[in-house]
Amino acid sequence: MMDEISNSTNEQSQGIGQVNDAVIHIDDITQQNAALVEQAAAAAGNLAQQARCVEQAMAVFKLKAQGRSAPAGMAQLKRASLAGLPLLRPSALSSAKVVSLPRKARQLA
Repeated sequence: MMDEISNSTNEQSQGIGQVNDAVIHIDDITQQNAALVEQAAAAAGNLAQQARCVEQAMAVFKLKAQGRSAPAGMAQLKRASLAGLPLLRPSALSSAKVVSLPRKARQLA
């Protein structure tokens, strides 16, 4: 009877050890996932800031291409971008001309 109790105690101890190892492993994975989420959030914030900078840099140009106003051209660029198409064609570049530059851009040129 004592041997059975001893064997049961050893098996229970081993089972608890395995559960403990599994919990430690899950904790490690959870910490890794949390770090990856933080990195992804930081990268997304950085990308959003870069996009704002590019948008501000491009805002100094006012284009008129093929009789279209700038807002129509921007809508066309957004549609092309969303469709995965190239944003500029050589023919579009040859027909596009700068209508005016803001004072700040002229000072930089």
